[in-house]
Amino acid sequence: MAQIQGITNENTRPAATPEGTPTPATIRAGRYNEVGIINYYPDQYLMALEGSYFIASSPTPGTGVAATTSLTAYVSGSTKPWCLIANNNAQGGPNIELDYMKIIQTAGQLPTTSTNMQIAIVLDTAPNKVPTTAGTALTPVNVNPASTNTSNAGIQIGAITTLVDSAAVRLVFQDYIEPICTATPVAVAGDFYVVKFGALDHVMTSNYYQQVAAGTPLGVKQISASGPPIVVAPGWCAVVKLYGTANAAAPTYSFEVGYRER
Repeated sequence: MAQIQGITNENTRPAATPEGTPTPATIRAGRYNEVGIINYYPDQYLMALEGSYFIASSPTPGTGVAATTSLTAYVSGSTKPWCLIANNNAQGGPNIELDYMKIIQTAGQLPTTSTNMQIAIVLDTAPNKVPTTAGTALTPVNVNPASTNTSNAGIQIGAITTLVDSAAVRLVFQDYIEPICTATPVAVAGDFYVVKFGALDHVMTSNYYQQVAAGTPLGVKQISASGPPIVVAPGWCAVVKLYGTANAAAPTYSFEVGYRER
């Protein structure tokens, strides 16, 4: 493919540059002149190397944090969300870009009355979601110990109370973390739900997926899902609501979230 003003077509493999020699000025571009890039590292490693990738998780591994009792519908989570991820950066500062979220049931066979458990994530203005009843604060950790970058996210989980959703609220994700069953209990300790946000391929899989029958042992379910890219802008908050049909308990979960802040 001929070169035009220092640009080669992305379908043409460029000539290798011997070690120790200057890199040619030619770059690769696609058919619409977008720059063609092949990363040295897959997925999030470039973000980790530059110090922009963070993890926040439950304080004690294997020990869950209880949600509010008896949340049965999406609207019931408007004032009682289970998780808040607030971007406390100043306007014009870094965004928080969610990568994945992991939720693990830690209390056995709860909720005992619910026939499903669901998750919804909304974006709302952060001042509207300042807790009136605080939950358990999580401390974000930079996955690159050589980096001095710190996160300005405010993350809480548990039995939180806030104001109702504002007029600016945006529903950006919804799913079942426990599938609909005809018998209860719907959940067992060890049930595992993980969602990947902004994945290139939509994935919905289950390692164990069965109808729950009354009086029979419950099998541990491991469910994976994917969702849209979710950006929490400065001054906004990602609000995670957990609820279930006929739920009359306070489910207990351990939690982990990975995100970029840049």
